[in-house]
Amino acid sequence: MAMDVLYEITRNDLNKGLRKIPVGSCQTTLIDPQKGYFYVGRSLAEIYDWPVMQVLFLLIYGREATDRELQLFSAQLKQCGTCDTAFLQYLKTVLPADQEPLKLLSLALTYYSFQLPEKNLEEQAFLLLAHLPQLAAFVINHCAGWQKTQNFNVKASGYAENFLAGLHLPFAPTAELLQALNLFFVLYLDQGGGYLPTFVA
Repeated sequence: MAMDVLYEITRNDLNKGLRKIPVGSCQTTLIDPQKGYFYVGRSLAEIYDWPVMQVLFLLIYGREATDRELQLFSAQLKQCGTCDTAFLQYLKTVLPADQEPLKLLSLALTYYSFQLPEKNLEEQAFLLLAHLPQLAAFVINHCAGWQKTQNFNVKASGYAENFLAGLHLPFAPTAELLQALNLFFVLYLDQGGGYLPTFVA
């Protein structure tokens, strides 16, 4: 079967590394220089204020969820529970608090992968999705030295809400902060598909 030629390498391309050489494709995101950014055919202008759970469903299943499907999807993540307390205590002993949070989150995820149960890839992915807000909040608290001294009663009813509920903020969270966090998550959910934060900037 004939194959389409996607890229030709000439002598002029030697010694330049792999910049501009396509190495893969993405089925979930599209960047159009005129029309903007899309998740599974939905423009950012349509979904920027969707709940994170709704955008996650769109990316995983390739279509918008019905109310019932979104309810079941959220319940499926909730059934994954929270991170093991002993594991989080262990992370405190191995993560140096004076390092950059993103580097520590990467390291925390590596340790997390070591203790994942032997399940199929989909089940492991759901565990990671469910636990990631708690892991990220833990790393930020660890780096900032924030201790839980107050209870601001943030209802952990959604993805951004779960993350905010895990932060030991020294101030009361606001609706504006939650809205900003929701947008942040939406922008980063499919980072590998085109690095949307850079595109938006």
